Amino acid sequence: MAAPKNPYRAPVLTSNPVIQELDRIVRASNREQREIMGKAGVTNPAYASWKRGDFEPTLSSLQAIAGALGYQVALIPKESADA
Repeated sequence: MAAPKNPYRAPVLTSNPVIQELDRIVRASNREQREIMGKAGVTNPAYASWKRGDFEPTLSSLQAIAGALGYQVALIPKESADA
């Protein structure tokens, strides 16, 4: 019998590339999402609302989640010169 799906592991519906990448890293971490969000001080419903595209996270929330995952938020130059 298959294990029940975690309701917080819903697919990402937003077109926001930052949230898409963040969710990819959360999933790849093989840690419980609630553990990561708890360490970052972000509620699971808030994270789910970002994934649905209902709301956008604050920079401080992104930094907290990145830190909980062992990452930091950084600005990276675009690949094309059309910036």
